Amino acid sequence: MKTPEIDRSKLNEVKELIDRVCDLMETGADKQSPELRETEERLRKLTNRPNLDVKEFREYWGWTSLDDLAETLLMPEPAKSGMSVEEIAEVVTKICNVKYSESEMGYQLKRLKLETGLDNITDYIFNPNEVGLDMRADTPEIIAKILEDRK
Repeated sequence: MKTPEIDRSKLNEVKELIDRVCDLMETGADKQSPELRETEERLRKLTNRPNLDVKEFREYWGWTSLDDLAETLLMPEPAKSGMSVEEIAEVVTKICNVKYSESEMGYQLKRLKLETGLDNITDYIFNPNEVGLDMRADTPEIIAKILEDRK
């Protein structure tokens, strides 16, 4: 189960734009600032995310790295494709075994949400006790519960 590749030729520019946005916000720029609006619009075009809100990047370093944030922004949005049981199991197993980068994991979690109809798909994997499993549930138990509860 391969995660789509990102366009690495855009990576440095996206990182520079994220840094610029953060610098502008730290110096008091708001959504009315022409430079902030222009930078946000460039990021939207570059990442093909028309609803991107740069306010979400404020102090990103507290929860991710610049590289991971930029890669996440360049990752395409998943589309429903009718994943098989085996494909769902493979993706869940790779997430549980930390075989994806942060941006790849985000993509695969969105994909699982689409494919299973489970809005709380992350609970199944990271907080299984929230969906009726033991907190120490193993991967096969998690997969079985996802397959049982999918819509």
